[in-house]
Amino acid sequence: MISKKIFDSTEEDMNLASIQGKRFFHEFNRRDFSSYSELSIFLKANLGHFGKGSFIKQPFRCDIGKNIFIQDNVYIDFNCIVLDELEVYIGNNVIIGPNVTISGASHPISATERSNAIYTGDKVIIEDDVWIGASAKILDGIVIRKGTIVCAGAVVTKNTEEYDIVAGVPAKTIGSAKEIKNKLTSEIKGENIMLDKKNKNSNVKSSYELHQKARRFFKEYNALDVDDEEGKVKLLKENLGAFGEYSSILQPFYCDVGSNIFIGENVYINYNCTILDGVKVSIGNNVLIAPNVSITATTHPIDPDERRRDKINKANVSIKKPVVIEDDVWIGMNAVILPGVTIRKGTIVGAGAVVTKSTGEYEIVAGVPAKKIGNAKK
Repeated sequence: MISKKIFDSTEEDMNLASIQGKRFFHEFNRRDFSSYSELSIFLKANLGHFGKGSFIKQPFRCDIGKNIFIQDNVYIDFNCIVLDELEVYIGNNVIIGPNVTISGASHPISATERSNAIYTGDKVIIEDDVWIGASAKILDGIVIRKGTIVCAGAVVTKNTEEYDIVAGVPAKTIGSAKEIKNKLTSEIKGENIMLDKKNKNSNVKSSYELHQKARRFFKEYNALDVDDEEGKVKLLKENLGAFGEYSSILQPFYCDVGSNIFIGENVYINYNCTILDGVKVSIGNNVLIAPNVSITATTHPIDPDERRRDKINKANVSIKKPVVIEDDVWIGMNAVILPGVTIRKGTIVGAGAVVTKSTGEYEIVAGVPAKKIGNAKK
């Protein structure tokens, strides 16, 4: 790990930089950018560096902004946070999933020092061709080396080696991305590939327009008065594939497309949930989903050469796998449901679990990755 630097958060320069950082991300999240070019110009003016073809989905939050250096063809998904008291470097061709936290800040072990507004900070370096999964946490001082895959929900507490696959809390090496052959043609049907290489219109611009259409929906939805149930139901029925009677989604809520989300009756989705619905996500009747849950129907190849942006169409190659959540399921807070998973009837998913494979009926699953720990029928 990189040696720590000690800060006093009451210092005038730090306070000023923090205020400027908050103004930046507040304005970024508020604005409707008319084009990718306009978004790129804004980010170049407010970050330390923002490379060609890179993209950050709103909302995004940081501490300073000017300490974030993003290279070319980087994709950062919804609701990511970068605490950049010191520099955070993100290399070329990096993919960062939703709800990821990259922390260049920490605190002393001593309670006395913490109470005196003392904190520490380390640089964070994310090298080229890295993929960081949903809800992962990267701690201060970490170097994520070239080609590494950080699995969903992992907490990275030490440096990785090149092409490591790391998972768990704390993250441990579980494999090598170089040793796994992940050819798209042998694993998935052609229609499940987000990028059609024969379609010359599949580029950054069209991807940007698709996201902006969805963003206009959820921005309008999230801005509605909390008591405007009629307005919320109207918007949800207009923009989702289906939205059943007696269902509700608490604000804020985020999605990729909207029309690929099919919600049954008497479903309750709590605060700050994210659904990446590049393909169909089905949620049955009488389902409870707690705060900060991520449901993602989109993934990427393990091979970094396949994961890298297509040079002709300039779009990331993504794999779409439908997600099904059957009736009477309860998903605990901060859980992550990965592509292709079916959560079967009556299952309970424990808080913070990362569900990587389909469950049986009435199972209780927990952990990273989630494993069966009980039966909900007993």
